[in-house]
Amino acid sequence: MTGIIVGAYRSGKVVKRCALATPIVSYGYLTMGVATAINLTYNAFLPSVVPWVILLIMLYAV
Repeated sequence: MTGIIVGAYRSGKVVKRCALATPIVSYGYLTMGVATAINLTYNAFLPSVVPWVILLIMLYAV
């Protein structure tokens, strides 16, 4: 738990010094939005099969 907190703190400090921080965060949110849309579309029209449902959820971590 301490490692997660310290890592989040340190990465926040490093990102503040990076000029590309805003576009990188925007691409991250775009990736999560696309992953959500794909996951919802898949689950709306196709049966839930364990490997594919888990693989689509892994897109959130990209």
